[in-house]
Amino acid sequence: MSIPERHVYVAVRRDIPLAHQAVQAVHAGISAARELIPDSIAHLNLVLCTVPDQSALLGLLARCNAAGVQTRVFVESDMDNQPTALASEPVDGARRRLFRDLPLFNGET
Repeated sequence: MSIPERHVYVAVRRDIPLAHQAVQAVHAGISAARELIPDSIAHLNLVLCTVPDQSALLGLLARCNAAGVQTRVFVESDMDNQPTALASEPVDGARRRLFRDLPLFNGET
C-alpha cells in the first residue's frame, strides 16, 4: 500500500518587497510546522506560491476554511498587523485543488 504524497502550501503576498516575501513565507511555514504537522508524517512536499495582495490572501483563507483545510496565517506587526502569508496543513488528493491556480514563487515581484 502506497502512502499518499502530502503537500504543505505556503502562499505569500507578491505586493510586499521581495526580501519580506521570503521572511513572511518562512514565518508562516514555521507556524504550520509547529501546529499543523503531526510527528507521524515523515516526508512532506512544500509548495511555495504567491497571491497578488492582502485581499487575495484573505480570499484563499476563506476558501481553505470553507473546505475544512486548516491554515496558519502570519500577521506582521511591523506592517500594521497585516496578514502577509499563510501555510496549510498537509493536504493530498482533491484538497490540493484549492491551490492549483496559484502561481509558484519565482523570486519576482
